Amino acid sequence: MPEESPITVRNAPGRRRYELVDGGEVVGSAHYRAFGARSGPQRIVFHTEVASSHEGRGLGSRLARHAVEDIIDAGMKVVPVCPYLKKWLGRHPEYADFVAPVRPEHLEAVPEQARAAAQEGAGEDPGAGRPAE
Repeated sequence: MPEESPITVRNAPGRRRYELVDGGEVVGSAHYRAFGARSGPQRIVFHTEVASSHEGRGLGSRLARHAVEDIIDAGMKVVPVCPYLKKWLGRHPEYADFVAPVRPEHLEAVPEQARAAAQEGAGEDPGAGRPAE
């Protein structure tokens, strides 16, 4: 039986990100920004990364699932500006009712590099580690 990973996932609201933590060291993150919409509160996830030393272990998927479920539990919709999260959500239709489409005002609310990555439609964020399933 495989040994359970000691890596945990936590929300770090002061840094506006979800973090993968391995022995006290942050080895991955999913950055977000709150967004108020007429339809209700939303959380824009605009950048996800996993350290190259931790690639290939399914940690990107674990981080994505934790972030999405935490956002849903908080009563918000997920806005997947991050190309990785958008792709991940495409493989997990069970969350479709909790996803808001990315609109121009969402892109305006995030940093320039996140906008560029979202508009390119890349499979992962530039400079990020490769989160694996």
